[in-house]
Amino acid sequence: MLSVLLLALGSSFALGLRHATDPDHVVAVTAVAARERSLARAARVGALWGVGHTATIMVVGCAIVLYKLAFTPRVGLSLELAVAVMLVVLGAANLVGARTEPARRAPAARPLLVGVVHGLAGSAAATLLVLPLIADPRWAAAYLLVFGAGTVAGMALMSVLI
Repeated sequence: MLSVLLLALGSSFALGLRHATDPDHVVAVTAVAARERSLARAARVGALWGVGHTATIMVVGCAIVLYKLAFTPRVGLSLELAVAVMLVVLGAANLVGARTEPARRAPAARPLLVGVVHGLAGSAAATLLVLPLIADPRWAAAYLLVFGAGTVAGMALMSVLI
């Protein structure tokens, strides 16, 4: 039994790493980290994005497990639209900022907030679908936390590679 749970957690971390390579995630973190001049700062931006993303997934995931909640398709589409608008705004801000001001570090709150918003939509919601299959709420929370750790690591890596 324990080996199955450990395999599930290992798979969760790997899925988090893969999740970080979703095109919308790469675009979001690129928009926030684009002006960073050092690899360490870029990795920090990606990690902060991942922490915000993970926080949202943990809160929503725990609510789903504890209160047996479900997203309606309408809510899911509304959240997707909010993320799409955010990506357009980030891209426009980068285009305008690149022309008018010298490169400067983004405040830590920016990637964190982008990650929080991004955690509400898309493939993050798909991650939550597995929760009803995990009987013990503690293991469900562990699954989400390990998935989040994989996402944080993956986003930090993607920020450095881009």
